[in-house]
Amino acid sequence: MYHLTHLNIHQFRGFRHFHFENLGRVNLLVGMNNAGKTSVLEALSLYCRSFDSMEWVATASRRRMRQPLSLIESLKWFFPQKSQKEDTRGEIQIEAQGHFEVREIRATFEELSANPPTMTLATIESEMDFDQDNEELIAGAEIKVLRQLQLSENSSHQQEENFELWENDDKLNRTRKRTLEHTLPVATIMPYSHQIKRVQMRQMTHAKTTGFAEQVLHLIQQIDSGIENLEILSNDGKRFSLYFQHRQIGLAPVNMFGEGLQRSLALVLSLSGMQNGVLLIDELEAGLHTSVLQPVFGLLVKACRDYNVQLFATTHSLEALDAILANVPEDSDEIVVYRLPNPIKGGQLKRFDGDLLHHLRYERGLDVR
Repeated sequence: MYHLTHLNIHQFRGFRHFHFENLGRVNLLVGMNNAGKTSVLEALSLYCRSFDSMEWVATASRRRMRQPLSLIESLKWFFPQKSQKEDTRGEIQIEAQGHFEVREIRATFEELSANPPTMTLATIESEMDFDQDNEELIAGAEIKVLRQLQLSENSSHQQEENFELWENDDKLNRTRKRTLEHTLPVATIMPYSHQIKRVQMRQMTHAKTTGFAEQVLHLIQQIDSGIENLEILSNDGKRFSLYFQHRQIGLAPVNMFGEGLQRSLALVLSLSGMQNGVLLIDELEAGLHTSVLQPVFGLLVKACRDYNVQLFATTHSLEALDAILANVPEDSDEIVVYRLPNPIKGGQLKRFDGDLLHHLRYERGLDVR
């Protein structure tokens, strides 16, 4: 049984009652722009780690890379808007079935505001005439999460977690809660993830400390057999970078190689911490030339099988879909494609399993996007 076999997004952003039935090992999300493909990944990320406040922050922050929104504004837009006339928020409600014991999460959002941190005595004495009414308030939010657990066939349990998040968390000295019990390992790869050096460094460090570095090297060698080793090095003792030891090129920073190899490394490094977890990829084909899609995706599908990882990915590319299909047996239930409805015309969420996909693509040449 997969971690998730059914996913029902009852309320999240603009979604209302989206039912993803009979999920597979590899789940591809296709559809027009603004159909909500990335939002499905966000809902999954929060569902897997609903009591981890850092996951809420990380998920909200990914949108901020593209849009100039504050953290609190980004968090607020996870919650469905009750009315077009009023800026009030309803609750998030997501249900799922599968090996993962969390069966449902509900979450509510309430905006907060607070004064900046208390001034020191010296500052107060020097600013006796300070007008506190004019003091700028710091925006925050309280998120309340209720989740239902199915711990055994005849035993269910309900848990609640509340946490506050602030725009300047370090200044307010608030402690962010990170509850790891009843969570699934989850990682999200965005189209730009391979360009964020600190993420690569953190993932490679994790791979080395958990004994996964050899597997990372073995996997990346299947993309470029000339790679002999992966190193963490620094020229000044302060700033560290990842380097490839390459048979022909020698020792060189990873960012000196092609974007396709960098993207492949990002995929492999993400898998290093995802054993028995969920991997979310936005724009599966990003940074990859069509000539390397099949070997890279073959590596990805095999690694998901070997490490018991369930994959959810968005794609606009018919070539990417064909490359995935080439690595999955025709009668396999491992791969499923979900086509999200047109955001303007509406319609139904459609599911295509492996057998139907092979028939539509290879026998009839149809475009299921």
